[in-house]
Amino acid sequence: MFRQTPAEPPLIVVLHATTGSEVLVAGLSADRARLSIRPLQRVGLSQTQSLELWALHKAGAPSSLGVISADGLTALHRQAIPADTTGLAVTLEPLGGSPHGVATGPILFKGDLTL
Repeated sequence: MFRQTPAEPPLIVVLHATTGSEVLVAGLSADRARLSIRPLQRVGLSQTQSLELWALHKAGAPSSLGVISADGLTALHRQAIPADTTGLAVTLEPLGGSPHGVATGPILFKGDLTL
């Protein structure tokens, strides 16, 4: 008898707005190779602002995963996400992202993640 090992389901993370009811949804593919993130509602930004995604760690400062779309899908490769990531956060940053590699704007969205 041949028994097939079930594939791992994708991991879904909901990032809730720190104020308001907006939501971003992130999904880690079943093969754990890609992370995709999408706002469920368009996030209003000025022409001089960007959203930046951060990996939160149990210890130490957050690390940037890059600028994400305010109204569409953004996909990241798994190797970009540190193994000790315990959560994801999205901050409001100047156009193009944080100029110094540390968050400069307020946290707009946050959610827990266990890899």
